[in-house]
Amino acid sequence: MINFKENTQFDISELNRRLANLFRIGTVEEVRYDKEGKPSDPEVPWFSNEDQNGLYRGPLYRVRMHDHFTYWIPQLQLRAGEDQSYFAYEKGEQVAVFSLSGDPMQGVIFGALPSDKYRPPVGLDDLSKDLRPWRESIDRKRYKDDHDNREDRSPRKKETNSDKIGIPPRHLWQWDFHGKSQYQYIHDEDTKTIHNHQSFDDDTVLEFSWNYENQTHTHHWHYADGADYRYHYDEKAKTHSQEWFYPDGRILAYFWDEKNQAHYKTHTHADGQVYKQHWNEAAQTHLKQRTYPDGRIERYFWNEKNDLHESKTTHADGRIETQSSQGGNSLKRIEFADGTVQTYRHGDTNTHETQYKDGSFVVYDLDTQEMHSHSAKVLKASAVEKIQIKAPKVFIEGDVGIKGNVSVNGDISNTGNITSDGVHKAASHIILP
Repeated sequence: MINFKENTQFDISELNRRLANLFRIGTVEEVRYDKEGKPSDPEVPWFSNEDQNGLYRGPLYRVRMHDHFTYWIPQLQLRAGEDQSYFAYEKGEQVAVFSLSGDPMQGVIFGALPSDKYRPPVGLDDLSKDLRPWRESIDRKRYKDDHDNREDRSPRKKETNSDKIGIPPRHLWQWDFHGKSQYQYIHDEDTKTIHNHQSFDDDTVLEFSWNYENQTHTHHWHYADGADYRYHYDEKAKTHSQEWFYPDGRILAYFWDEKNQAHYKTHTHADGQVYKQHWNEAAQTHLKQRTYPDGRIERYFWNEKNDLHESKTTHADGRIETQSSQGGNSLKRIEFADGTVQTYRHGDTNTHETQYKDGSFVVYDLDTQEMHSHSAKVLKASAVEKIQIKAPKVFIEGDVGIKGNVSVNGDISNTGNITSDGVHKAASHIILP
């Protein structure tokens, strides 16, 4: 005879047990990450990480639920097909277990819950100075090895709480790796900029900024030894700028203007020497200049179109030498610190000239074979034996004063008075006013 009352009570008790085991929260006590153990029963494959064909199926866990443990059960993954994901739990994590039909043999971990021991990594207080521990639109993953991934997806509207307390609207992603390694990505929609920041264990830092409204790019490398590299590109203006800063004090700068086809290069040496170079592809001009610590400056200019070459040297004593050539003509000019200038012209004019700071000068023209002299006050000539002037004619403008005898072999003409306390002898005649 069947006791329906006892069977009914059994069915209700079993139903209650299964319902109680359908969803449970517990703590991971044991983990099998590798392929360990063999299934004791083909119908219960969850005892092993290895399936019937010997292939790895994923980690297995034993979860403590109050006074008893689950069987070795798997976990849910976000993807497990052609596209796959893997993120295993660790001992001590609080997890949620779902058992099919309330049967713990068919349990599976489908998520983790924060606990008093392990608080959730919320907010971005160390980056945005946000004093609220809980923030909306935060995606953050923190690992036990200090690896920290952060993303700020705060709303972009001005009436949001984030904007009311002064937090700039932005998207932020951050990954913290072992040691000092870190990667940070910030997208600020107000300033229309995207900024990347990456640091390495050896203190090397890489920064990249892009303003997609102004179409400008900026790169900055800071190396562990103190060296710096910076690059800026303006898409609209078509200009490029590069700078290298070395630990020993050297600086190398390069600028390129695509529109005007102009290049600028500057190299500062550790000893203070500075080398500059400029060339314009359109105008076909070249300029080179080197400045030395003692004050010397060497400069060279070349115009390809006009066939003009010019070199200029400034010496430490203030003397300046300039030499230029164009076509068949050339010019050399020396300027002294006291204001004296010497000029040598070659080619068409063939003129040599020396000019002094008081206005006095001496000029000689190779073409006409003429020499001109001018003194600010007195022009003197002296010799122990004699001074000889030999020319078909001698022209004197102004008064002539003579001390001693005068011997003339030729004509003398003057426009002033002649006074003498000596004897005058002339082979021909003296023309008096």
